[in-house]
Amino acid sequence: MPQTSPVPFPNSALQRFSVKNGANNDWGSFGAAAVRMAEQEQFDQMVALVNGEMAAVPLAEAIKQRKKVPLDSDKILTAREIGICLGDTP
Repeated sequence: MPQTSPVPFPNSALQRFSVKNGANNDWGSFGAAAVRMAEQEQFDQMVALVNGEMAAVPLAEAIKQRKKVPLDSDKILTAREIGICLGDTP
């Protein structure tokens, strides 16, 4: 029987992220907010969690300053656990 995804999805990783960061990090909410933005023709913007709420942030503002994430942070660990390649390992 074929797998539906080449990368197994560890729910525990996302649950740990949500619990550790104390926020409702419902990943589907980001996608839904992005669809609403497209429907409203809010282009050149990205969805961001601002003060616990979904918000449209201009891309120019989002990339104005480099934001560094520690390599041992839960966000990096979660990305690696779900198979995201960050370009720093073979």
